[in-house]
Amino acid sequence: MLKKSKRSIRYNAPVNNLSCSSLVFVFYSCAFWFCLSLVVGPADAAIVATGDVDPTDPATWTSSTTGCVGKTGKGTMSITSGCEVNSNDSCIGYESGSTGQVTVDGLGSNWTVRDNLSIGNKGNGTVYLNAGGVVSCEVGYVGYEVGSTGEVTVSGDRSTWTNSSALYVGYGGEGR
Repeated sequence: MLKKSKRSIRYNAPVNNLSCSSLVFVFYSCAFWFCLSLVVGPADAAIVATGDVDPTDPATWTSSTTGCVGKTGKGTMSITSGCEVNSNDSCIGYESGSTGQVTVDGLGSNWTVRDNLSIGNKGNGTVYLNAGGVVSCEVGYVGYEVGSTGEVTVSGDRSTWTNSSALYVGYGGEGR
């Protein structure tokens, strides 16, 4: 479990002893920590996978990885605070009886699928795009085969789902 942390800088100088050099020190100290936070990134940025996710660590996926969330059981993946995941053909809820859920949340959070993305292949799949989260793929299937259910929710400013070729909702299963 990742822990959120807050960075704070506190400089307590007595008001009657505050000199110009003290103010310069505070300014440069704050500027240093601000720049460091830009380089290091947000403390709560994460790619988190639980349960049935194949391969198990989506942070290591590449554009040649076939990634699946909920392949034969229940799996979840969340991409938050500017993190990115790349994959080739990918699925959410692959086999009958499986359940997969993916959340992409926050500006800069992105899942790029080079080819096909199936949400509810034979099982149940759900995708949530929130607050600027982005998913892009060549072809998207929401509810691919008979008996499957796929659902996509896009909410918040700058949240987008982009398909470079086609999007099929209810291809053979139920899509919404």
